[in-house]
Order: sequence, then C-alpha cells, then structure tokens
Amino acid sequence: MDFLTIFAPNYNRLKNEYKKIGIDLQWRIACKCAYSSLTTLNFDAIYCSDFESNTTPFKNLPLTTVNIGNSVHRIPDYLICNCSRFTSLTVGTGVSAIGDSAFNGCNSLTSIIIPNSVTSIGDRAFRDCTSLASITIGTGVASIGDKVFSGCSNLLSLVSLAAIPPIIGNEFFPSPNICDVTVPCGSLEIYTTSSWNDYFNGRFTEGLSFDLSVSANDEAYGRVEVETQSCNVRTLTATPNNGYEFTGWNDGNTENQRTVTITSDTAFTAIFTVESSSSLQAVNAREFTSYPNPAKNFVTRSITGEHFASNLRHQRQKSKNT
Repeated sequence: MDFLTIFAPNYNRLKNEYKKIGIDLQWRIACKCAYSSLTTLNFDAIYCSDFESNTTPFKNLPLTTVNIGNSVHRIPDYLICNCSRFTSLTVGTGVSAIGDSAFNGCNSLTSIIIPNSVTSIGDRAFRDCTSLASITIGTGVASIGDKVFSGCSNLLSLVSLAAIPPIIGNEFFPSPNICDVTVPCGSLEIYTTSSWNDYFNGRFTEGLSFDLSVSANDEAYGRVEVETQSCNVRTLTATPNNGYEFTGWNDGNTENQRTVTITSDTAFTAIFTVESSSSLQAVNAREFTSYPNPAKNFVTRSITGEHFASNLRHQRQKSKNT
C-alpha cells in the first residue's frame, strides 16, 4: 500500500460502531498499516478523537507525505508522531487546532506552513523535528503550547503573520538559537517587548505579510517597476516600450508613478496600448511604395487613409507571390 485516505463524516461515531463489536478503530488503522509500504496519508476526517503515545497509528511507517484536508477541524494528538521519513506536510484551511505531539519526532520534516485558520498549537506539537529549518505561523494563531519547537536545533527562519504575538508556553523554542524572526508591519515594538524576546534577543525584522503581484497586460508593450518606500508601502512605475503608451491600472487608477499601501493580498496590472499618435500617422498616410522580394519592379499606390492597413497587407501578400 503506497497511500491511505481516511475520510469519515464523523470519525467518533465510526469508532463507536467498531467498539460495539470489540474493535478499536485506532488499532484497526494501525494493524492495517503496520506491515505496509505506506508513503502518503490523506487525512480528511471531520471529527477524530485523540490518540495516545502508545497508540499512535503511523509510528515508524515509511510515511513521506501527509495531507490534512480542509474538512479537518482539529489535528488529533499524536497523529503522525515519530515518523522519521516524513518530509512533506500540507495543512488544510479548515484546521483550527493542532493537537499535542501531533508531529513530535518527525526528524526529516524541513519546513511547515501553519494556515491562518489555526488558532492554537498544542504542547510538543513539533518537538524534536531536528531537520526543521523554517516555520510560517498564520495570522490567526493566538496560543502556542509548551515545548512546541523544543529540540528543533536547526531552525533558521520563523515568520509570524500574527499582528499580536501569540501567547507562548514554557520552553516553546530552543534557547539559545540563531533563528531570525519576521513579524508584520507595525508589530516590531510589541514583539520586542513581549516574552518572545526572551528567546530571540531582538532578532526581529518587519516584513510584508501579504502577497503583492505586479505585471503588465503584455510584456511586449511595457514593464512595471516596484520600489519599496517602507515596510508595506510601495511605489509602482509603469514604463511603456516605443510605440506604446500607459493608460491606467486594472483598478481604474491612472496615476503613474503610483504609491500604494499594502493591507491585503493585492495584484496590480499596468494597461498599455498602441500609442495614439502612431495610429494617426498610419490613418493619414496616402501613398506608399512596395518593393517585392526579390525586387523586380515597384508599384506606387494612392489609397484612402481608412484602407491603408488592409491595402498594405494585400500588397505584401501579392509581392510574396510575384
């Protein structure tokens, strides 16, 4: 077995049905997987009671990938504890809590992104994940339990998107450490004066918490440059190529240069069009000379301005056939 998908509208109810006939569903999963080659777990049970350290169902299995689905509200205690080959974790946007020791001892995991929906992280949730190098904590996290990242000795980068520092438990982070922490714009002072500073000794920098995407409607028409003014303030400059002109932005604004304050995920597109003066020159043309290739003769045509473009294409096609 290479992958297992667990999906149940109500895991607890299913578990109780098995108990009626003397079978613990947790052990049923464990027995099913104990001698398998399971590498991928798709976990999408809406409600699931906690495991215990001696009943963790996937311990020592060759799991490498775990996908927690959007239907999951809470990741159970000890769900993926001590899976030493586990390297890839995706947490769904419906998850609001991560249970105690849920990923404790997964020492091949290198990075985690905790979505904005999560409000609490249980004790020891990522303890002894010794390969963990980077962490992103979502905007909604309000509390982090005891020893959550204790033993994660290779951590280099932590990004907290929470504007207010989450409440932290005892020994939540290795100390001492060399990890740098990025916090939202405007939150530098509140982090440096909080209990977080006991672990990071002033190594905080402000960073933009939102995605900014800037582009041109056609790269052949022009380009857009972005200049950082402050943490969340950017200046946008749209520069058209020869023969084109800037007419505005996708949101209707026509300023150029334009200064914007980023308060959410934002995308700006510069609109470029063919330069109006170039179009007028073509319309006002009355005569052109066409040279076939290879040149045998040339033909001069007088035409009305409104038919200039179509006659030019026609003459070129005719020349190719000569």
